[in-house]
Amino acid sequence: MAPAGGINSTTEDMSHYLLMLLNDGQYKNTPIITQKNLHYLWSPKTILQEMGGRWSFYGLGWVYTQYNPSPIVWHNGATLGHKAIIAFIPDQKIGIVILSNLQSTQLPDALAMEFFDRYLGNPEQDWNAKMFSAQQQAHKSMVEDATIESKTISKRKKSIESAESEHLPLKNYAGLYSNPVYGDIEIKPEGNNLYMIIGPNKARMDINPLFRDIFQLHWPGAGDDLTSNNDKVHFVVDIDGEAKIVYIEFFKDAAGGFFKRVS
Repeated sequence: MAPAGGINSTTEDMSHYLLMLLNDGQYKNTPIITQKNLHYLWSPKTILQEMGGRWSFYGLGWVYTQYNPSPIVWHNGATLGHKAIIAFIPDQKIGIVILSNLQSTQLPDALAMEFFDRYLGNPEQDWNAKMFSAQQQAHKSMVEDATIESKTISKRKKSIESAESEHLPLKNYAGLYSNPVYGDIEIKPEGNNLYMIIGPNKARMDINPLFRDIFQLHWPGAGDDLTSNNDKVHFVVDIDGEAKIVYIEFFKDAAGGFFKRVS
């Protein structure tokens, strides 16, 4: 997860970075980036979405959102156990940094909007309630999708003879596999399930039987990032019944998520 959120910082450190952004690329009278290039980074490039009559656009690493009386430039992010946001209004020379130790929350975003509204004298809005409601709706949709998928899998199971739906002996899937991005992983049997060891810290992920050569990944460390849409582990076996390739949906952004057997 390091490339996505591996920077350790503090609100004080980030406030100095924010000062540089608000001072047109200068920090303590030292030019860091030209005003032209800085403004180019956050200027609208791609349409994102419309909400409440206001549009948001993506720039080069920044989100640009129309607001009253001036647009807000911001970006948030979440990784395992953390949620953060940095937001500022260039025209007003004001900004805020919020770091939190909880991933599944919209509170930092709500606090930022509350902060801007109070400073600008805008009409009061309950941003916490608005964003919490949107989060709950997203969670509801995710649960509904998972329920539909579960019913589909159950229906598929019933349509095939039980003998055909049973997985191979677990030792046929066990072994050492490799991916050009994540390196080697080791899959081992344990009781009626499999488990996987990955990474330099030897993180363990459980792999439980689901349907034939399709298993389900269980990794509490992934939090909300692991859903019914990306928690499957697919083994590709040869004519002798030995797995040669394993496709892990959760790692599909790395070389397609394919790990080839090494031994």
